[in-house]
Formats: sequence, structure tokens, C-alpha cells
Amino acid sequence: MRSQTIKIRNIPDVPPVQKTISVKPSGLIALFLTLGMVFLFLRPYMALAGLFLIMMATFALVIMPDRKLAEFTLDYLILYNCKARDECRLLYWDEIVTWQYEYHTSYDRMEISMVDGSTEAIEMFSRRSVAPWMEKFAAGKERRNPRTRKAGA
Repeated sequence: MRSQTIKIRNIPDVPPVQKTISVKPSGLIALFLTLGMVFLFLRPYMALAGLFLIMMATFALVIMPDRKLAEFTLDYLILYNCKARDECRLLYWDEIVTWQYEYHTSYDRMEISMVDGSTEAIEMFSRRSVAPWMEKFAAGKERRNPRTRKAGA
């Protein structure tokens, strides 16, 4: 089996990373920052709401920590949820048997079953950011839970 745990510094440059999933939703935070600026200058009575949005978005961008959860390449998936912070897990697409996104009360997680019978689990925060990429690279390998709804439904 080619899938393995390696040091982050040893991740190959080829193939290039197609998508990176991070903890912090930077696009959404940038949207709130933009909305705050629009509210600030749109109407005088909306200035307080705009200022509040700008302060919250700035706090989220500057103060809150961010880290990578996963990266998608053409050949493999990189998971950054190892116990040692300087390690990551390389999972080759052809060695993935099934994957499933699970909803929990405190966090969501994605479970990936491998050909050798092992299971990899990673905490996630949005099915919408992960599912399209998993379907692209591990097409037809999703194990659906009948109690969950499809993303976007």
C-alpha cells in the first residue's frame, strides 16, 4: 500500500494542489467584511451594524487561528489531522474503498476506509466544501447514511 504517514516537509510538489480545505472560512469572512464596509457607508443608521461586522470579521481574520485540514491533488489526498503536528497522511485515490461524511453535535467528520481495512477520520466543518472534491476524485465511493440529507437539499 502506497498510502502512508509522512513529514509535512516531505510532501511532493508534483502533482500540484487542486484544493485546500482550512478551518477558517476565509471567503465567508471576507464577505462579512465587505458587507460591513457597505453598511458603514450606505446609510447613517446602518453604520453601527457595519462597524460591528467589520470588527467581527477583522477579529476572525487576524486573531483566530487557522490550519489546513486537507489538500486535494490529482493523485492523492493529504490529511493534516495526525497527532504529531509536523506529520500528515497521504491517501492515494485508488486505495480508498469508501468515504462517508458524518454529522455530530460538536463537530462533523469524514471517515475514509482504505483497501488494507484501516480507517482514517478527520474533523470537518462543512460538507459543501469537501463532498464535491471527494466526488471528483473518489467518484462512486461514498457510503451514504440514510438518515443524512444530501448537501444543498
